[in-house]
Amino acid sequence: MSSFPGGRLSDCLEALLVVAVLATSAAQAGQEVRFFQSQARSSFLEGELRDLEIGPLGTIRLGDRARRLASIDEPFLFTAAAHRKGWVLGTGNSGNVLMVSRQGDVKTIFSASEPEIFALHVDSDGTIYAGSSPNGKVYRIKDGRGEEFFDPQEIYIWAMTRSFEGELLVATGTDGKLFSVDSQGKGRVVYDSKDSHLRALKVVPGGDLIIGTAGLGLVLRLSGDGRVKTLFDAAQPEVVALTTDPEGIIYAALLASEASLVDLSEVATAKSTHEKGQDAADSEGSASTQATEVE
Repeated sequence: MSSFPGGRLSDCLEALLVVAVLATSAAQAGQEVRFFQSQARSSFLEGELRDLEIGPLGTIRLGDRARRLASIDEPFLFTAAAHRKGWVLGTGNSGNVLMVSRQGDVKTIFSASEPEIFALHVDSDGTIYAGSSPNGKVYRIKDGRGEEFFDPQEIYIWAMTRSFEGELLVATGTDGKLFSVDSQGKGRVVYDSKDSHLRALKVVPGGDLIIGTAGLGLVLRLSGDGRVKTLFDAAQPEVVALTTDPEGIIYAALLASEASLVDLSEVATAKSTHEKGQDAADSEGSASTQATEVE
């Protein structure tokens, strides 16, 4: 049996059937019948797709369906995290933490004293950690009860994640400090940046931590022994999110906005200073007392 470029035999037969039906309809309507042959993904993408996806080999399949799950009666939704019961949302300007069930039911499970919830982390047992701002605190929500867990004495709490050692990592601003917090809520500074905000965190295989900053717009790698390395110096002043793919490639979401909490008038000066020969450690700060300066 001969091969069929761009997909399996069944895919090609389905495509021919669709063309035949269209041709019959056009002939019955007295229109000119025209046949088109597409064997590549780029050819299909020239058309308008509706509820379909084109695979890398040109195959056509039904696309993912998006549906409205719930209506949130809050002016701002700042962050979200998956939970075994559904999803947890951090909102503003009432400092509410919401639980959205898989059926779409919405319930307020905690209200902070501070107006914004910018950061959430959910442990595998369902325990929720919510970072409030400004004059931020970390709250622990467990078994339907929320309590203050850690107070870093910082204005903003931007991101949280677990280290490979199991401690809670808390990224803050406006002093750009990273805290490691034990199970008793006792924290210590493990990285003190000279950038204003540590906005995003991502632990990668091997235990290193990727950090996105706001001010200079840097993507940094913090190793377990305290060494800091600049991976990327963005033109935009804020690195607001980080993720990795299965091959270990790091992706960073960047932002430059008039609504930014970063003073953009100072960014150009800071960038110029950074690029004129200051080494990475001088520009970024040093990681705890064991940090080694990295060019």
